[in-house]
Amino acid sequence: MPPHSRRARRLIPHVSYSKVAVILGIFLVLLCGGAYAAVAIPASSTGVISGCYQKKTGILRVLGPNHRCAKKTEIALSWNQRGVPGVPGAAGARGDTGLPGGTGQGGANGAIGPTGATGAPATNLFASVGITGTLLAGSGVVSVTNPFVGTYNITFNRDLSACAPVATISTATGTGLLYTRTTATVVNVFTYTDGGSAANAYFYLTVSC
Repeated sequence: MPPHSRRARRLIPHVSYSKVAVILGIFLVLLCGGAYAAVAIPASSTGVISGCYQKKTGILRVLGPNHRCAKKTEIALSWNQRGVPGVPGAAGARGDTGLPGGTGQGGANGAIGPTGATGAPATNLFASVGITGTLLAGSGVVSVTNPFVGTYNITFNRDLSACAPVATISTATGTGLLYTRTTATVVNVFTYTDGGSAANAYFYLTVSC
């Protein structure tokens, strides 16, 4: 046997994994340079490269699609072209506040609400009183008295605490002055001449509650 064959046989069994790593590195350089562009590498979308390491010779071969290593004579290896993910970068500075947006369009008018219920009618009490204290017409009037000249007491059938009396002198009497006062259920009406003297008169009295 030639001397160089004996030396080759002594070297092959001593191939270590560190040597395999060196071979892999060289192969990757060649791969990235396009020397083996004819082989579909990596074999899948995951980027994993599969290869077979010959136990006796130390030769590493890359597996193409649908190929497998020989179980008895080869060791299956795999590696990935993708590097380890780097550490996430620091958060960027906060951006400037944007300009205010324009005024939005006004909304459509809402539908008209339903008509409210009819309120209770106002209570209208009234009295038409003659010159001598006679009740000529009225509503809610209990009695009318004329105890003194120019003094009339008109009593109604309800409390007048929250009501407002309004009296006017009849045109049949002529001009004159008039003053009212309310106590409980009674409206006191006082009539005067233009000169300020007490005098009986026709007048109209309304009380709104």
